[in-house]
Amino acid sequence: MKLAFQNRIALFNTLAAAAATLLVFLIVYAVVYFTAYHHLDQDIQQEKEEIFSNLRWQGDSIIINQMPEWEEREHQQVEVNPTFLQITDVRGRLRFRSSNLREDFFLFIPDMEKAAFLNSQLNGRRIRLGRFPIFNPEGENTGQLAVGISMEESTIVLNNLRITLLIAFPFLLVVLYLATSVAAAKGIAPVHQIIKTAAGIGDANIHTRLPMPGHKDELHQLAATINELLARIESRIRREKQFTADASHELRTPLAAIRGTL
Repeated sequence: MKLAFQNRIALFNTLAAAAATLLVFLIVYAVVYFTAYHHLDQDIQQEKEEIFSNLRWQGDSIIINQMPEWEEREHQQVEVNPTFLQITDVRGRLRFRSSNLREDFFLFIPDMEKAAFLNSQLNGRRIRLGRFPIFNPEGENTGQLAVGISMEESTIVLNNLRITLLIAFPFLLVVLYLATSVAAAKGIAPVHQIIKTAAGIGDANIHTRLPMPGHKDELHQLAATINELLARIESRIRREKQFTADASHELRTPLAAIRGTL
């Protein structure tokens, strides 16, 4: 498909702008994505600090002090921003489980030495799960804490953002194409004027010159070069006419003499 120069300019500019816009959209989505997970991990970390501050040990056994926070709604219900808690000892035996877990449980990971954050599911609900080894004051691994936080709000935010970006992207491309098409039309308007003027120049008006664009750019240089060419052509035509006139005058007397003789 052959496109006019104006449309090619608009298309190329739109493609370049589309690539840049897509990159910006991906960066925005990535920033929001990682920020959402960072906030979830911070909430899990804060929950873990509160729980660890209320743990005691007797030998290698964990003693859990009852905390008022464990009776809060997010630890009791699953409907609104639930937080799921589970504490197991080093052998994987359950020591505590928040009531909103009901009959569910988190898998015990033996020999876990470092904290880990991961995405998981609980009864079809997407959650952000943090696993933490529990060390006693002597540095012995005595158990494991699992803290799960619902990802529903973060998922909704990310889905809405993704839908918004997907809808905005093609709309923005159309706007960019129209804008670049108008800009390209204005940019090449002097070219059309040069073409129109050049097409009307002939022997009768060889003295006519192309209009000079206001900006001293490549078009200005092109128009100046063509005008110089027209000036040289005009000068040559004038010399030819002058030569023809002089030759006609010089030949007039001999021709008259020949006619008289005949």
